[in-house]
Amino acid sequence: MVRFDLNKFHQRANVIFDREELIKFKHKVVAFALDAKGHILTSGWNSYTKSHPTQKKAAMSHSEGYKCFMHAEVRALTRLSYKQMEQVETLVVIRLDSEKSLMPGKPCKICSDVIRDYKIKNILHS
Repeated sequence: MVRFDLNKFHQRANVIFDREELIKFKHKVVAFALDAKGHILTSGWNSYTKSHPTQKKAAMSHSEGYKCFMHAEVRALTRLSYKQMEQVETLVVIRLDSEKSLMPGKPCKICSDVIRDYKIKNILHS
């Protein structure tokens, strides 16, 4: 099993949220899809303006249609190519507060369903 350094993902999450258009987000959540060797295949972050059919379907299945905007976990998984879908083994979820400190980042029930559908073996979170 690959050893994971949470600080490495914390630093990468900070780099993503330093982008000007993302600084204003209240909830700063980043998800990284990793292969068996721990290499990042894709990443995703919350969006309050974009959606995806996978996100909408999962939100509606929980009668929470208002949560149809992209969650980081769903965005990372829907960005995978077909080849990468076969390679992904771990999803790392990092949540940051307004000071960019780590906060609990356990996936919500909507994201947990999508992660299960993608057959992800390991989920790590801050």
